[in-house]
Amino acid sequence: MLNLININKSYGNVKIIDSLNLEIPDNRNVVFFGPNGCGKSTLLKIIAGLETYENGEIKNTKKENSEPIKTGLIFQDFRASLLPWKTVRDNINFVIGLNYKNRKERNQKTEAIITKLGLKPYQYKFPYQISGGIAQLTALGRAWALEPDVFLLDEPFSALDYQTSTRLQLQFLQLLHDVNKQAIIVTHSVEESILLSNKIVIFSASPMKIIEEIENPLPHPRQIEQLGSETAQQLRQRIIARTKEFVI
Repeated sequence: MLNLININKSYGNVKIIDSLNLEIPDNRNVVFFGPNGCGKSTLLKIIAGLETYENGEIKNTKKENSEPIKTGLIFQDFRASLLPWKTVRDNINFVIGLNYKNRKERNQKTEAIITKLGLKPYQYKFPYQISGGIAQLTALGRAWALEPDVFLLDEPFSALDYQTSTRLQLQFLQLLHDVNKQAIIVTHSVEESILLSNKIVIFSASPMKIIEEIENPLPHPRQIEQLGSETAQQLRQRIIARTKEFVI
């Protein structure tokens, strides 16, 4: 379990996160939902160790001495995270090489990721030669190559069309199941929140506070048809009701 205790963050005199307390259970996907500029991405970067915070504490109760969790972060601008001079295969192989120096072992792990993500037809193409969906799968493969404890995704599907984003969301859920990992996901999409989450955390406008934490009872494995279920409709109405302040 990851415990965020009394987290505060400011930029100059502007308070972004105000005394935030949040528990993120093991093996559960948590969605951060809230208005633009409220601090969701900043909080994600704090968890990843890419942003500092004024006071408070982040505890990883799963490891001894609460050592930091190992994260795999996927940004909204996923193309910018790919090395343009390397092929799809070499982008993933490069990250694996950070942990594995033996070439044979590195290539075996690269092959396993490429095969699992269906990237073999594109493995020798460069980022400018592939579609947004394939580029996002490559970015996911790079994050997976880090062997993280938890995936962190910052609006990872927002730049894709509905069909591609939905397909990748379902692939991502299957990957999390197969490798027994969890994810923390920032999104502005109600449907994406419902499809991906076990728990939805709704935040206020800046300075960010928690409005409500909603448990998602939809069973796994998730299917697109579940978005039309009565349970999903009830979740949708509850999220909309709690986010009226964003648009009024």
